[in-house]
Amino acid sequence: DGREWTVRLLDGVRFHDGSPLDSDDVVSTFELLAAETCTGTSFLCRAVRAHVESVEVVDPLTVRFTVRPPAVAFLADALAQAPILPSDALADALAAFDARLSTVRPAELRAAGRALTGTRGECDTTLWWPVVVERFGCEPPVETVTVAERLDAAGLLPSEPLDLYETQTSVLGGLLHEYRRVAVAQGPERMARALHFLPLAREPIGSGPYRFEDRTDPDTVELVASDDHWGGLAVTPTVTIRWFGWPSNEDSLSAAIRDGELDWVPHGAARSDGPVEPLAWVDSAGLGVVYLALDAAPGSIFEDVRVRIALDRCVDRSDIVAEVTGGGGHIVRSPIHPGSWAFAERDAPAASPDEARRLLEAAGWRMVDGTFQRDGRRLEADLGAHPGPDRWEFLTRLRDAARSCGFNLSVREADITVVVGQEAPLIWRLYDGYLTRWGSLSDPDHAYDAFHRSADPRQGITERSTPWNIMRWSDQIASDALDAGRATHDPAVRFEAYRTFQARLEAEMPVIWGWADGLDAVISPDIRLDGAPLDLSHPRYHAEIESWRLVGP
Repeated sequence: DGREWTVRLLDGVRFHDGSPLDSDDVVSTFELLAAETCTGTSFLCRAVRAHVESVEVVDPLTVRFTVRPPAVAFLADALAQAPILPSDALADALAAFDARLSTVRPAELRAAGRALTGTRGECDTTLWWPVVVERFGCEPPVETVTVAERLDAAGLLPSEPLDLYETQTSVLGGLLHEYRRVAVAQGPERMARALHFLPLAREPIGSGPYRFEDRTDPDTVELVASDDHWGGLAVTPTVTIRWFGWPSNEDSLSAAIRDGELDWVPHGAARSDGPVEPLAWVDSAGLGVVYLALDAAPGSIFEDVRVRIALDRCVDRSDIVAEVTGGGGHIVRSPIHPGSWAFAERDAPAASPDEARRLLEAAGWRMVDGTFQRDGRRLEADLGAHPGPDRWEFLTRLRDAARSCGFNLSVREADITVVVGQEAPLIWRLYDGYLTRWGSLSDPDHAYDAFHRSADPRQGITERSTPWNIMRWSDQIASDALDAGRATHDPAVRFEAYRTFQARLEAEMPVIWGWADGLDAVISPDIRLDGAPLDLSHPRYHAEIESWRLVGP
């Protein structure tokens, strides 16, 4: 059933501290990622919790995973994504941290935090400790002062605020709270809570082609090629990473791009800032698709597939998408990424308002005063969108273009919380269509939660699915294909299943496709891979970064 995976490790791999990478490191890493308090890489933490039921050491170079069904996405979502961490170095770092933290009891940390929370004015907890004491000269509560002094003596009160992973630790009150949570946690949960306080969070130890060399300032890290890497020496000997804190430092990033200070910006570049020369945009669709979900349930205005197809054929979306995304959007007609092995390429039908009107007339609709009517019902629909200039502009342009085909559409901004989770069944009390976004991610099985009939909000939340099929589209053929796609690991069988699924989407049109956002990445055209320019049309263009070489003057 594909639920048990035996993974054999390459012999001779070493971490950058010289210690061997073995099964204990793999198991401890996955236990850390599966911890409920794991937040460092939130998507990966969620993926491991969703997929991994257990992980165990078989021998020093063999690990066995037991995977929760469906197991097909485990390899792409979890196993291939996890950076293996050195268990011995982590254990030693945690032991040293625990020894320092043990100078203050959890109850004292709680009392100090509560006392500080009760203060007002100049001793507000939004202020970092040195600012409170030195600049304002205020007198914090005695309980807080006593604990803070003991933490400071133990080396646990940094001179600068921590703000790793956007936690609360940038303020004293938050730091006391986080320390108490570490102190009372056990096992992998304790490591997960303490991780961003450990030296390894700022000076990481890995096993990749580049090793950490130096942090020249809080926003700059120097990497050097590891001469002990199992795959050989990286082509480029040194790499400098600069952190701009996007979006708070977006202007600084834009200036650095224009001034030629950077060779690669993996994310955060803004097309609205104008030209990026001497760099070039990475011309690939991102991993999220924007589409208008149409209510296909019985009794809705979009119940009839001919009405849905007519709306699709009515509007030429290429110019609309280009304008609302600043040229960065990619036209799509599938939730599966064009770069995926499961993507079934097909020619998109040309927009034709005449064809749209013929479809509606064949379905019994008649034009009255510029709007189609049938059996006393006008072809009217309310469309919603989560606030955002690109989505709002797309909907309004779609509304205006659809008038020529006899549709009378109204558009309103909405709150995304109405659409997801337990409130999803409520969306169709407010709208007939909703502009939403779905991640196409690494494995095509992710389409299951948005398009399978079991994810119809009318089915409610079950252990198997959540109600993200907000189209209320309950199609047996598409659902059977999605079931087949997760029933086997055979790539040929899976490809046929997803080809059937995508063909059914095209035939049934439960959504009006919008676009996939382009990657907000720019890169130097002088970077080469094996002497050739990079293929910037694929989102995994950086898969062999250790073989990149910067050429040119």
